[in-house]
Amino acid sequence: MRKQAIIFLLLAAISLPSFGHVLVTRSMPRVAADVELEHRIMTAVHEKFHGVGMWVEAHDGKVIMHGIFAEMMSLQIANRVRRVEGVKTARWGAF
Repeated sequence: MRKQAIIFLLLAAISLPSFGHVLVTRSMPRVAADVELEHRIMTAVHEKFHGVGMWVEAHDGKVIMHGIFAEMMSLQIANRVRRVEGVKTARWGAF
């Protein structure tokens, strides 16, 4: 029984990483695109507004911005974000 358990664990240790790699590579392009979009948005905002305390979530080009700003500042940031290539919609989200 002990040999069977050891063999099973060895097979699992060999096969699970390759199976996980297949699953990750299939979903990777969308995730990588969202991360790249978030990075481009934060770069654009920091270039214009220097040190703004905000963070961004992107899901298939739909951007949700988080942060506390005065109304005029939030409108300026939203306009800047909407001009970033790949952004379909941009809105402020609740915390």
